Amino acid sequence: MKRAALLAMWLFLCAHVGSPDTYFEGTAGPYPVRVVIRNPSVVPGLAQISVRLLAPYVVRRVLVLPVFWDPRTAAPPPPDLAQRVAGDSMLYSSALWLMSRGSYGVEVTVEGEAGTGRALVPVMAVATSRLALQKRNLCPKSARRSPPRRPAPGPSPRPTGSLSRGRLRSWPWRH
Repeated sequence: MKRAALLAMWLFLCAHVGSPDTYFEGTAGPYPVRVVIRNPSVVPGLAQISVRLLAPYVVRRVLVLPVFWDPRTAAPPPPDLAQRVAGDSMLYSSALWLMSRGSYGVEVTVEGEAGTGRALVPVMAVATSRLALQKRNLCPKSARRSPPRRPAPGPSPRPTGSLSRGRLRSWPWRH
């Protein structure tokens, strides 16, 4: 009996070990929610956010906002509106940019008939892969270098006068 309980507990506790995604089940004010955040494989990158309401409430909108603490920024950007997934009235989806590596909090705001509720989901933005660079010529034809031009035939202008302390005194076109 004890072994079965320990095995069940072990399976429950290591369900998400090694997964780069974040799972949260809790409340956003009066609304019970389950939030799944699928981190991007490279940073900066787009994280996919899914918010599922676990109780049948009438919801006006669901907002998501990445919060990265940085004392140099004056204010966070406005939250993104999560769109209702077609065919499922209790599932909302959005994509957020995670611009730098480090600890984020994704603030999920649910507005509906029972008022406004918020939940803060901690997220760690870490690159788990490296993208290869493409070997393409991205330079437009107009910006490519042309071959060097040959000087025009005839005598080239030469300075007149003597050098004084490493500087020319005059050029033929300056008098």
